Amino acid sequence: MLALAFNPYVVDIREQFPIYEQEAYNRAVRAGRRMFEADKMSIDIVVTLVLPPDYRIHYHGISVKLAGADLSEKDEARHQREEEALGKLGWTWEFMPSNAYSALEFSNYLVMYRTIRDQDVFAQYEEADAFAEYVKKRSTNGTLGSVMRRIAKQLAVPEDRAHELFSIAASFGMLRVDHTKPFRDDEALHVLR
Repeated sequence: MLALAFNPYVVDIREQFPIYEQEAYNRAVRAGRRMFEADKMSIDIVVTLVLPPDYRIHYHGISVKLAGADLSEKDEARHQREEEALGKLGWTWEFMPSNAYSALEFSNYLVMYRTIRDQDVFAQYEEADAFAEYVKKRSTNGTLGSVMRRIAKQLAVPEDRAHELFSIAASFGMLRVDHTKPFRDDEALHVLR
């Protein structure tokens, strides 16, 4: 979920989101009763995104299952029903095992997320893009801390600002961090080229 929260296009994340046919809901209301459980399904995670270039709202459902668990025919049928139900709404759907992100990747996202969590990243998009282009043309040999100090000095910005711009650029996909390596000030910086 943190990886989703780190994505600037994600504006809302909901768990156990109910999906149902409008007519089934209307029948229950007319009858003065609650909906039958068979008339609704819960999607594990529903993500609301604003998609560029026009920032239209898009919904994406995610079914999460325990990693390593064998999917039964019943699970496969449920996935098919979920994908079809969401497709009728114009939503997208995917299956994600519970270990889709490693503990290290989670930790890396957390480091970057904590750097920019209270910021308007969209307002800094162009500055982050220029920063990313600058980083791509420079050596990233050394620790994260030493590289950010070097780049901050070259750009005449505070070191904290270099960290912020790096994290914003990574959140937009302008820079890609190698999540098989730790993203820490005292560790080597691994940027995928």
